[in-house]
Amino acid sequence: MIQMALRSGHGRLLGRVRIPEALRDDYAAFVLKRQERTTLPALMVGTAIMVGLFALDCWIVPDVLGMAAAIRFGIGLPIAAAFYIYLYSGGRPLWMHYAIGGSTALLFGTLACVLVVNSYAPLAPMYLTANNVTVMFVVIILGFPPPFAAAMALAIIVVQAGVLSMSHAASVTLLVLMTGISLAIAAAGLYGNLCMDRDRRLQFLSKHRDRQQLRALASQNVLLERLSALDPLTSLSNRRGFDAVMASAIADARAEPATTAVALAMVDIDHFKLFNDARGHVAGDAALRAVAEALSGAVGEHDLVARYGGEEFAVVMPVTEPLLLEMVAARLRAAVDRLYLDHPSSPTARNITVSIGIAYADRTSLPGLTPQVLTEAADVALYSAKNAGRNRFVIRACGTDLEPLAVNAR
Repeated sequence: MIQMALRSGHGRLLGRVRIPEALRDDYAAFVLKRQERTTLPALMVGTAIMVGLFALDCWIVPDVLGMAAAIRFGIGLPIAAAFYIYLYSGGRPLWMHYAIGGSTALLFGTLACVLVVNSYAPLAPMYLTANNVTVMFVVIILGFPPPFAAAMALAIIVVQAGVLSMSHAASVTLLVLMTGISLAIAAAGLYGNLCMDRDRRLQFLSKHRDRQQLRALASQNVLLERLSALDPLTSLSNRRGFDAVMASAIADARAEPATTAVALAMVDIDHFKLFNDARGHVAGDAALRAVAEALSGAVGEHDLVARYGGEEFAVVMPVTEPLLLEMVAARLRAAVDRLYLDHPSSPTARNITVSIGIAYADRTSLPGLTPQVLTEAADVALYSAKNAGRNRFVIRACGTDLEPLAVNAR
């Protein structure tokens, strides 16, 4: 949608770029920000020009110099200052910027016309050419939308023509000449206004497209980051994801006084090579996926199950109670048992079973704990379970050479 709008605007001098309906509110906010930056400086420039023309009043309409001073300094300047103060406080809606800018331009143009009507100076009618500055002020400097800018420019020219027809030196020739000049200047200014409006719309659409692309890229990066930490076969965290969670779990456990212990379970499928040799790798992959799903369903919401490598899985338990680890290990082993995956080549059991080694670190051993230390302790517990006959679990406290705290066998 945005690409179509951008393509519709490029390469066309007068073609107006259409803002999609869904982006109208965003575009209005974009225009308001730009208008807040331009209206006040434009108002200052216009007011300075209006006041500065008093020097020309002394030369062109000296017979109404007192009126000129009253109009410029007593009416135009205070009203412009009031408008400036009102906008300077901020938070004004977009239509208010348009209304104040248009009113100021119309006011300045009308005040100049009043001087021409009341002056008998020979150059007074020509003084209306100064109104062309007001026309350009409306269509270019204020940055109004093209329809509004055209309406304001036409209003100023109509007022100018009416005043010129009432002046003391009025003539059809002068009226046509002055009005024609003003219309030509307004047309040139409106072309510039159209170009500015088109560029503004293209800039908005380009920025919006860039933001969309950045958001999409960020989402893709997040997705790639997540995928890089996942095992493609089991959809569990892989070794990279495991390492990150382990480091975070230990750091959080040290920082949180309420943490009783952090634990790691290493889970190995018994005699999995024999299963692969007998059933084939397709069946082996299916068995790995089934075991991964069973383990994931047997852990707590804060625990992480990862595929450590081959037929070995790891379960990180960031927050746990040592006294509950036997129940956790039994639940993990039972979840795999309930799969009833036939393993006729196993010397341990008829179905696929697992050996589990669990190591934990309590508050006393947390200060010097590292992921490597906890992993090595869990590996020692796992080897103990396998050496004791497999299909069982062994639990050890990290950082101790004492006998296992819990050994279980069927």
